[in-house]
Amino acid sequence: MRRFLFWFSGILGGLALLAYGLDYLSVQYRIPQREQFSIIRVDQLYAIPNKWKEVDWSRGDPVMEQCVNSLMPHYGLRPCWYVRRDTMHVNEL
Repeated sequence: MRRFLFWFSGILGGLALLAYGLDYLSVQYRIPQREQFSIIRVDQLYAIPNKWKEVDWSRGDPVMEQCVNSLMPHYGLRPCWYVRRDTMHVNEL
């Protein structure tokens, strides 16, 4: 049983590494033809607790966030599909 689990985890890790590598090559060489990066507007919302244990909400200035057009994060940026999913960032103070 241990041998099977070791073999299975090796195969699974290899497939994950292969998927990440192919995704990186897709971004690096622009396959298919697309922009590598996009800029998306992200709204800021501040949650400020008050002395009555309630939360005051305050809207902040929007921020332009750069993202990478890929399935997984690359170059230290989040993927655009993930950024577009949540364009309201809540900051708790």
